[in-house]
Amino acid sequence: DAERLRIISHDLFSLSYARVAPGLLHEHRMAFALTLVRFFLHGTKDEIPEGEFEHLFFVATLKDSSHSSPFDMLKGGIVQTPQLVSAEHLAAEVPSFAGLLGDVASNLDACSNWLQSAHPEQTTNEGVATSLSYVSTTRSTVLANFRHLLLLNSLRPDRVLAMAHKLVVSVMGENFLTTSEAASSDLSKIVLNEVSSDTPLLLCGARGFDASSKVRDLSLNHSKSLAEVAIGSAEGFTQADKSLAVAAKKGNWVLLKNVHLGPKWLTNLHEKLVAFNPHPSFRVFLTTEINPKLPTSLLTASRVFVFEPASGLKASLIRALNAVPASSMNKEPVERARVHLVLCWLHAVIVERLRYAPLGWSKCYEFGESDFDTACATIDAWMDKFAQGRTHVDPSKIPWGALQELITSSIYGGRIDNDTDMRLLRAFVERFFRPESFDDSFVLVEGDEESSTDVVHAPEGTKKSQFLDWAKNLPESQSPVWLQLPRNAENVLLANRAMAMINNIQKLQSTEEEDEFGSEVDDESSPGELSSAATPTWMRHLKKKCE
Repeated sequence: DAERLRIISHDLFSLSYARVAPGLLHEHRMAFALTLVRFFLHGTKDEIPEGEFEHLFFVATLKDSSHSSPFDMLKGGIVQTPQLVSAEHLAAEVPSFAGLLGDVASNLDACSNWLQSAHPEQTTNEGVATSLSYVSTTRSTVLANFRHLLLLNSLRPDRVLAMAHKLVVSVMGENFLTTSEAASSDLSKIVLNEVSSDTPLLLCGARGFDASSKVRDLSLNHSKSLAEVAIGSAEGFTQADKSLAVAAKKGNWVLLKNVHLGPKWLTNLHEKLVAFNPHPSFRVFLTTEINPKLPTSLLTASRVFVFEPASGLKASLIRALNAVPASSMNKEPVERARVHLVLCWLHAVIVERLRYAPLGWSKCYEFGESDFDTACATIDAWMDKFAQGRTHVDPSKIPWGALQELITSSIYGGRIDNDTDMRLLRAFVERFFRPESFDDSFVLVEGDEESSTDVVHAPEGTKKSQFLDWAKNLPESQSPVWLQLPRNAENVLLANRAMAMINNIQKLQSTEEEDEFGSEVDDESSPGELSSAATPTWMRHLKKKCE
């Protein structure tokens, strides 16, 4: 019976993650997975002690930059003073790490080499494993993994996400985290088999992603009649109401686009759908940006999916190239295509450096498609004026100075309020927008032996299709050197993401009695249950709804 209950519980938690995760940003999914793991382990031999779990939220602060730590023997390379202070606090506050200092001192070389390794989460050096008491005294593999996570959070925060993944897999199995990806990729199965006709499908697109094409492709593949309506005007609301009424009777599909522009109209949408008593084949799709003004009633009634563009300079470059119409890029003079390619590369660099803020830029500026479209239009206008109908022009005579100034000061620079960032932007624009960009040997990425980065030269060609083929054949993995960032920038990025994940976990542990809608939740609990004060708000609301 105990094993049967464990299997049922595991399946329930797996189903919960598979249902909720597709509606979360990728950066939020691990926080949700770890929260589920914590509750799944509650009451088992692998339960994570409350005090140890709470220590995950501790952030080391330095009162004095010259602070000396007992763990200074580990200082060097990736491990610096803030991490050593965090390890000192871990050893002082968490009983299972009380012997950490002695463990490290007795096997210093092995511990140092292990911490400086590229992937300390993947394997623990045998000498380290036998010398660290938190490993050797822990019978539970799951608990040892969690304590390993705590140690890495102190000394190697850049590997916390990888260790969190390992912890979740050790508890829930290899397929647990991949179910959400399968759900997002196989949208047709959910639309046709898992969603009722009065349940809206809310497709949220992160910046740079429009989910409308997914709905169109789905309707074509399954021969469904699809009516599209753009929300945001009085006429749009009227047309939407008519289209919904007609489609609900006939069993057709409706796509309402940009619904974040009409949050008040959305408030009663689900009630309207239920009142229609729609045909079983009827489906309504809503596309939206991620927006806090979307009504909660819609979010709770809908099946939510979040779509994000792939990250990386290569992916950004391909998106930018695809955004330029072939009729524009291939238009004479033939040199126009190369100028557009240079802009696409510049845009990809600018946007991808946002991921590394505050290293890439001092803050997350709202660079986006509108800036790129404006820059494309600017290039076309100046090339038309300069070429005056000619098929070819001399690259050295192209008005580079005017293009540099417009792109720097008026287009992308219009969003920048920091002098250092403005100088950086100008350097990038002047680096790429120059006559030498037409040379076959023009270097886009400088080689770097330490990061195994090869030199990347601008491609030959005068057509959009040629540039797209070249972009698709670029390496799948690009180091920060491609963005002219330090080699260790990736470590900073991963450490920041780990911190964001831990902050999100802390938010999920909220035990405030007042929820965001201001309603009270019954605080009574049955014997043997977790007290309301120790139960996150979202779980208490779920319990109340189920009852």
